[in-house]
Amino acid sequence: MNQTPPPPPPSGGVPPLPDDGGEEFAPPFPPPGDEGGEEGGRRPSYAYATRKPVAYLPVVLRERHIGYLWAGVITEAAGFVRFPDAVDHALKAPETWSDRLAGSAGRGVPALQAIRSWIGAPEHPEGGAVPADAVERYASSTTELWESVDPSLVDPVLDAMLPLDGEFPDGTPVDRSHGWGPLEMRLPPGYPETAGDGPVRYLTAVQGDLHLGYVWASEDAASFVERADAALAGQVARGAWRLRLRELFEQGVPPAEALERCAAMPEDSQAGTPLPAVEQAPSLRALTDWAGRYQQSMPLARPPRPDDLEAWRRPRLSPEERDAVLRYLRGAPVVFDGGFAPDAFAPDRPERVPDVHRTDGVWIWSEAVAHHLQHHGITPEPGLLEHIRANGHRVPPAAGEAVPWALTTLTMHGVLRHPPV
Repeated sequence: MNQTPPPPPPSGGVPPLPDDGGEEFAPPFPPPGDEGGEEGGRRPSYAYATRKPVAYLPVVLRERHIGYLWAGVITEAAGFVRFPDAVDHALKAPETWSDRLAGSAGRGVPALQAIRSWIGAPEHPEGGAVPADAVERYASSTTELWESVDPSLVDPVLDAMLPLDGEFPDGTPVDRSHGWGPLEMRLPPGYPETAGDGPVRYLTAVQGDLHLGYVWASEDAASFVERADAALAGQVARGAWRLRLRELFEQGVPPAEALERCAAMPEDSQAGTPLPAVEQAPSLRALTDWAGRYQQSMPLARPPRPDDLEAWRRPRLSPEERDAVLRYLRGAPVVFDGGFAPDAFAPDRPERVPDVHRTDGVWIWSEAVAHHLQHHGITPEPGLLEHIRANGHRVPPAAGEAVPWALTTLTMHGVLRHPPV
């Protein structure tokens, strides 16, 4: 469990809610303050906790920060957590927010939309308010958030036993029709896979003209680092070489002797062929940096995943830059058009995410990158964003000349497949 407390809410502007482009993505919810009622005597509510990522917003009462209003970013869970030292100052705040959230749940408002709807609303005399300049922050789960606010709220025994999000703590579905548990793979023991700051020796593994990566060894460690531009072939080679190295470990071969054994190994459809020359890099970090350069293919930006906390934590763009980035992402030449795909952040909605890939001659990205920026406010990955900024938010005129190279890259990543012979 991550023990790092979430950062306190800084001052500054909060990004506007994403423009969903229509009622399907922006249903006309009643304004905050209309709490609704209970149906049939049963009080509606969101789940009280989640093991999935949560967004949280500061709540202030009479100029004092009293706690956080939170909601699951991919789960229908929401609540309010109060600071222990704010009990006397905000005695009825939990009850107030519980009533408000119950009203939102009763109207069918998604949990995340519910807490965002309170940003900038008038202060409640007992519950307080979410400031208009509040910045949305994220934690990996309600447990992480609660530990940062009041550790007494967390019961390790219950946390290890109770089901949440339809799953037991180990990932086993509560509804057994969905399966009996997560798959688990345990690799046999092997060499340590990290080295110090000293030099490492390495072999280059190739598959025809494609450089797959590097088998490396130091005095006490050995492993394989794939080239980023080798795409799927590099990832497959990594698994094959790690298994080979584990076999040498089981035979008692010291790491320093492993490269000579690897150099004599035969060609393999997955591991490729090791070039005979043993070379030396100043450090494992230097070798890893070299393997991360793109010379055989383009970097491919994929859509963010709903459970990727780092994607949610990327800094939000200003409205002006958001529009400029969207124009860039949607103004580059199309490489491949695969129709439409589901929105992983809204699986209950019709398929409306364009399954399109574009290129500016250096990067390739899925149209879903633009979709999630527009509809969910998720910023593109840092490397692509830095590249767009370096181009002044303007697609280079010669971008279309790289389409054949981009198609090769998509094939290497398994996005495109060669037709059957």
